[in-house]
Amino acid sequence: MMPNNNAKNTKNSCDLTLTEYWEMYRFVIANERSWECKGEGCPSSQAGCSKLCKNIQRREHICGTLRTYTRYIRLLQESLGKKSICEISFGDVHHALEDAQGKTGWADETMRTVQSCLSIVFRYAEARGDACNITKYTSYREGQDQATNVRDLLALISSHKSKDVIQSHLQDIKEKHIHRTKSLTIWQMEKLSQILQEGITKDGRYCALAIMLYTGARPTEMRALRWGDLVPFLDHPEHLLIRLHRTLDQKGHPKSTMKTTNAYRSIPVHFELAQLLNIRYRSVLTQLGKDVLSLTDRPLASEIEDYPICCLENNFRRYCRDYEVALLADYVFSQQLRLPQRDMYIYLLDSLIEQGNSGKGISSGISEQDQQLTLYVLRRNFWTWLESSTRLTDFEKRFIMGHEMDLNGRSLRAEYNDENRLWTILQKMDRCVLGKELHQQSLYAAPVKDQPIFITDRGLVRINITKEMLMNGGTLSIHVTTTEPEDAIILKSLSPIRKMGGLTVSAEITSYPDASVSNSGINCEYENWMAHQAPKRPSSDGESGE
Repeated sequence: MMPNNNAKNTKNSCDLTLTEYWEMYRFVIANERSWECKGEGCPSSQAGCSKLCKNIQRREHICGTLRTYTRYIRLLQESLGKKSICEISFGDVHHALEDAQGKTGWADETMRTVQSCLSIVFRYAEARGDACNITKYTSYREGQDQATNVRDLLALISSHKSKDVIQSHLQDIKEKHIHRTKSLTIWQMEKLSQILQEGITKDGRYCALAIMLYTGARPTEMRALRWGDLVPFLDHPEHLLIRLHRTLDQKGHPKSTMKTTNAYRSIPVHFELAQLLNIRYRSVLTQLGKDVLSLTDRPLASEIEDYPICCLENNFRRYCRDYEVALLADYVFSQQLRLPQRDMYIYLLDSLIEQGNSGKGISSGISEQDQQLTLYVLRRNFWTWLESSTRLTDFEKRFIMGHEMDLNGRSLRAEYNDENRLWTILQKMDRCVLGKELHQQSLYAAPVKDQPIFITDRGLVRINITKEMLMNGGTLSIHVTTTEPEDAIILKSLSPIRKMGGLTVSAEITSYPDASVSNSGINCEYENWMAHQAPKRPSSDGESGE
């Protein structure tokens, strides 16, 4: 079931405060959860009458759960201020619980009841499409029984324990899950690539997921992007850059400021991402009745240039809010990728530990102000991909992520914002495979008579020999040089050629005794490609075989 984005009432329930939201929907929640009132002093009391009760004021008075939860909600609201329910972050909830316990001195058991109250409200809000359930992944279940070694993370960090003790407890929990994945598996990446291709024309939020997957952009940065922020390289106009120079607030209003000065940057568009964005762009043009062009052929003065890339569904002029993107991400992760609850629990655990080690404190919650856990997973996965699968230098990675990149007290950011450097970064990024169907289009080389083709730094190339070329005859000379001594060179025919009369192949190997080892790292494109051919489904996904 897709997230319900149209369930809002005329009063914009997503913009209500927690108390206002509770006041509006508490009786609906009570009915859904079958909370019984005692019926004391009520002349119309009978079995099951709660759901039919018209005496609302009386019901609230005599229903203990309603009365207690109303008191909890009002107390928490004192710490949450005027934030709407869709803007409340994990860190906000943590603060509110800490403050409530500090004011009341409630026991841990009572605090667990308060947390349960919050979870019920946010679960209902998520089902309506009004907010993300930010309490969803603080614990997990294995099978039908609560795992005995699982700690509720929200309860732990909101306790009276010292920061050092809490951090130690978090590390202990992490040790028990040390062998769990810290990023998406290859199977999950392939599955996600398919999901993005299937959904990108239906909903602009799939662009949001794709951009975060391939660029690691912060949610506020990604949601603020317009089509005009996609610009071609001057020397390589067939390739694109994403210029990040504005953000959105939580209500979806553009701001001309970034989180830090390091956040102003241009990110090269990975070949696979360029294909996804082109599919979306052509779809937008088609639905608007415009001439269909590619992103590299479009006129830059078009009205569409000011439209947001990451819009809600196909409302092309409407920016997404962070919770709307997070709702889709959660649907994709939980329902389509089948990420186990345990994996999301570990992602949250890692985020809290990172915050504790950063000096900002655990109370800062997920690392970005408006970043929901599902979006944090995409940004974290991108960083893992940069670390494990690219030859980017430390400063190149810092530049892409929008992190500080000072050397001896001097910022290097301006030097890396040069197109020549960005082109080098793109070459390194493009050699990585995230989705084989999207990636394979970059592998083809089409030879033309008497016109040599120069291809450098590739681990895999496909030469397209047409039927006409075979019938006309000729000689195709392929010169391959390795950058690593004794590297294997594999020449392979992907299709039968006997019907065309066959093909004579000869090979000559020449050694270069003075071959030097490249200092730019090892190109693993071939190995990466082979890993994506038949990835193994994670056993913890909980899915049956395809």
